[in-house]
Amino acid sequence: MIGEALNNTLKINKNLPITDSKKIKATRNIIVHDYDGINYRIIWNVINDHLPELEKEVKAILND
Repeated sequence: MIGEALNNTLKINKNLPITDSKKIKATRNIIVHDYDGINYRIIWNVINDHLPELEKEVKAILND
């Protein structure tokens, strides 16, 4: 859901200050199109290591 929302938002504003937006979209594509090939440890690490930073960036954008 995050990757899809980001993809649609970037169509409106290509200069959105989101770190690793290309990686987020790529991860979304892997989850959607290669479900059997998902490495759940990697997904779990992404959630734990990167989601908090993304949350901060989104909140900063919404507060502007």
